[in-house]
Amino acid sequence: MNKAEKIWNEYSRLMLYIARGFFGDTPDAEDAVSEAVERILVCLDQFGEVPSPPSRTLCAVITKNVCRDIMRRKKRLPETEEYPDERPGAGAPSAESVWFSAQTVEGVKRCVSRLPESYADILRLKMECRLTAKETASALGISEGNARIRLHRARAALVELMKEEGLL
Repeated sequence: MNKAEKIWNEYSRLMLYIARGFFGDTPDAEDAVSEAVERILVCLDQFGEVPSPPSRTLCAVITKNVCRDIMRRKKRLPETEEYPDERPGAGAPSAESVWFSAQTVEGVKRCVSRLPESYADILRLKMECRLTAKETASALGISEGNARIRLHRARAALVELMKEEGLL
């Protein structure tokens, strides 16, 4: 069985579950899964071992983004999202260095869950799946520059939440 078949067998139910969360039990949900599979096939080399938590995360993020894209095309969501334009202070530790600290993992995950979905998704792809900006852009269907900017803003927002939580 090749990697694409393994991904389908392992994650197709998850992808359909996510799509039904957006569209209910409609043809749009099935269309979203089909489009997500097309995107997955384009970035198949970014998948490591299947099944694995990073592979599951990547499938889930790709599916959510495809659903958002379909909703935007149908004018159900606004074209742009509002992002805070906050930057971490000079000398603040990077989000990655704190992420891997055994003492703060749960606190950081709690902070990540409070971020806008687009920020949380890009941080998960970077930290859990260890994707490059180019790979992340491909997985999310955005430009590499947009991925870098979104990652920068996500890191800044995460640092601010971590400060609020007393993790920094």
